[in-house]
Amino acid sequence: MSVDSSGTNPSPPRKRHKATTVEDVDEEDELGSNKSDESHVDHFEGAAATFVKAKTAFEKMREEQQAKKEMPWAPFASLEEWALAEWLIKSEVSQAKVDDFLQLKSTKSCGLSFKNKRAFYKVVDRLPVGPGWSCHELNIEGDVIDPSTNEPMVENLELWWRDPVECVAELIGNAMFNQFMKYAPFKEWIDSLKSDQKFSEMWTTNWWWDLQEKLPPGATISGIILSSDKTILTGFSGDKEAYPVYLTIGNIAKGVRRQPSKHATVLLAYLPTSKLSCFSEKRRNLEGHNLFHFCMNKVLAPLIEAGKNGLYMTCADGFVRKV
Repeated sequence: MSVDSSGTNPSPPRKRHKATTVEDVDEEDELGSNKSDESHVDHFEGAAATFVKAKTAFEKMREEQQAKKEMPWAPFASLEEWALAEWLIKSEVSQAKVDDFLQLKSTKSCGLSFKNKRAFYKVVDRLPVGPGWSCHELNIEGDVIDPSTNEPMVENLELWWRDPVECVAELIGNAMFNQFMKYAPFKEWIDSLKSDQKFSEMWTTNWWWDLQEKLPPGATISGIILSSDKTILTGFSGDKEAYPVYLTIGNIAKGVRRQPSKHATVLLAYLPTSKLSCFSEKRRNLEGHNLFHFCMNKVLAPLIEAGKNGLYMTCADGFVRKV
């Protein structure tokens, strides 16, 4: 596969069973807080050293609002207006329907600060955003000859992605996850004899412990978890297909990560997918795999240097660690 690329920056009473037992747990246990039974835990001493205290992104944002004498629901004019905007966005109605709604007499009588869809989305665009998006154009040259030009056919695709290091920094520094976050590995045991080890979270695995032993004293590990699912993205022109790639970190308790409402998993990239008609049928499957790996290498490249040398990041508890 020949690829030319260019980058731009747009904007659950106890129940017994023969094989298993299931217990009801309270909400905190279900979410997986950073509390544990210390009587049967071995901590890795010297891991996840803290350096200085720093303001989290939320604290910085709140200070900016206070300096401007803005209310917590800014840039919206009132809490009620913010709630309405949230409903409009989460309802996923079309922009035309948003405009129709805002033109209703009953809506106009509410005295909203935005009178039409254009003004509404301008206010929405002023909300805090996460890591920015980049677009790389891919020109895929195949082995099928275009009869009109007598040249190999070329297919133009787009790879949209965000810096994974910035996504990790956003997650590990989110104060909302503070009570569900771990920075150092430990080993859990069923009883004081330590004959049976318990694996409940990523930070309780032997993998994390063994890797920590290979790193300099004080280092903090962030376990990257990637997931993907092929879907139809109707928001793309021509209803193009793409693979959305999601990122989360093992430092956050699994009970939080698996709840979409907690926003502990972020969208990392949209990988292009195509029938690759520019290739002969016998090569398409292989070239599809090549395209996937090319894009993933491009998206994850920033993690290589960060993984080698580490980066100082402000964590959810307000302390700076070298991650």
